Amino acid sequence: MLFPRAQRRALVAFVILFLAVAPHFGPRAHAAEPPPASHEAAVLDRIFANWKARHDRVRSLHFTIDNRAFYKKGASDFSSEDPRRLDRDQLFRQFGVQIWIEGGDRMCIVNTPTFKVPQAKLTDTHRVVLRTVTVGQTTWNYLAPRPFETGGAPRDWCAPHGTVWRSTGVDPPLVGPVVRPLLLTFRPQSPFISWRKEEARLVDENSLVDGGRYIKVQRVVESTRAVPFRRTEACWVSPARNDDVVHWRIQTDDRTIDGSVKYTRDKTCGWVPSEWTVGTRGAEFSEYKVVKYELNEPIDPSVFSQPFPAGTPVEDRSGSGRALKIRYYVVQPDGSERAITHQNFSRLAKVP
Repeated sequence: MLFPRAQRRALVAFVILFLAVAPHFGPRAHAAEPPPASHEAAVLDRIFANWKARHDRVRSLHFTIDNRAFYKKGASDFSSEDPRRLDRDQLFRQFGVQIWIEGGDRMCIVNTPTFKVPQAKLTDTHRVVLRTVTVGQTTWNYLAPRPFETGGAPRDWCAPHGTVWRSTGVDPPLVGPVVRPLLLTFRPQSPFISWRKEEARLVDENSLVDGGRYIKVQRVVESTRAVPFRRTEACWVSPARNDDVVHWRIQTDDRTIDGSVKYTRDKTCGWVPSEWTVGTRGAEFSEYKVVKYELNEPIDPSVFSQPFPAGTPVEDRSGSGRALKIRYYVVQPDGSERAITHQNFSRLAKVP
């Protein structure tokens, strides 16, 4: 089936959004399992205590990250407006993605253009194409045109527009690979990722991965209407590094995604992620490298606000299911909101 132009643009916008940080797609609690044995409980107690201590020690963080992504010939070309497959192995690059986290429920991610290499010239590499802010149970997104640079004529798959999700639930979001290692290191028990001790199980205290032997813990996340697949999530932790996560894995019925993390030693705050890889065997593979970082430095409050520019059309969603409410408006020069129809929003944002 071929999609109309507007629908294709919307699909591309959704891909960009999901790669950055998905909206609140929460897991459903799985069935109760028998309580762990005393030794297992002691190991889990120590791991989660170390995770909490690291959370408490690092009150805020700011990371800048570069990314190289490799896609195999035949994989979907997500940079193309038309549905197609790559005719060769392809490299994509991204520069200067920024992530701020403060406390347990405040996060901002600023995404920059993704370049198809070597077709696209690496210019204007730090232009903002997507800004995502989550505070508590509200997430704001501002999507700008041209998230991809392919070397062809510039094409704006959408116009600048905003979205707001106001969740009334307590489930965590499903986060993308650029931020997951930072959350696993500094915020594994926060609402963003929500690793809970009562859901975790000790699998192996001597599990071989990445050429070393580590402790493997695991949890099962049931499907929901928003994320219609059951998944198993595992973490390998290093006791020598205060139980930092050195490897993680997400498995579904038809796919496995692995991530490996390397660390550098910070003289004040301990081990800090310096680079990581994420991939699926025989498909895409991404490398992330930390350009710079700051820990426990004050963060300007404006980082966690989302003042949409004047003239921005916005879709504002609250609740879910039968309680879902959607309204549309355009931001006025004085910051007020002028209500518009769904049709006008689609026309202004150039999405269905």
